[in-house]
Amino acid sequence: MLAPSKINFPYKEFKVRPFPNSSREISLFRPIIPVTIIKYSKLVRFEALIDSGADFNIFHGDVAAYLGLKLTAGSRRNIAGISRGKIKGYEHRVKLLVNSFSYQTKITFSNELPSNAIAVLGNSGFFDKFRVLLDLKNRTIDLRPQ
Repeated sequence: MLAPSKINFPYKEFKVRPFPNSSREISLFRPIIPVTIIKYSKLVRFEALIDSGADFNIFHGDVAAYLGLKLTAGSRRNIAGISRGKIKGYEHRVKLLVNSFSYQTKITFSNELPSNAIAVLGNSGFFDKFRVLLDLKNRTIDLRPQ
């Protein structure tokens, strides 16, 4: 299958209150895209934040468990910046599908991520596979497989 020349997504909109008792609601827009992770004969579709400040891809450990991966069998890696202090993660090789473009990559899974943390697509394993254009003004995400 030929790789698509360009993949487009809209920014994802979140309605939030500026503070807990506010009657106002504002919109926040984030570069969040749907991805599919494939390992063995299992797959899981997930939404992930495109984050140029992240060194690598990071997902919750329950995703690894669902895919049939033994979390601690992966290469251990310390993760900083997503939580207070360092947390442990374990890197595994999986197939990632973005729209119709699939490739082998590594994802670090952790059971120590905060429960409200979103999955992250980072420099190693995502930005090295795509030319990424994040256009907040027009709220569009353009990806070109490399």
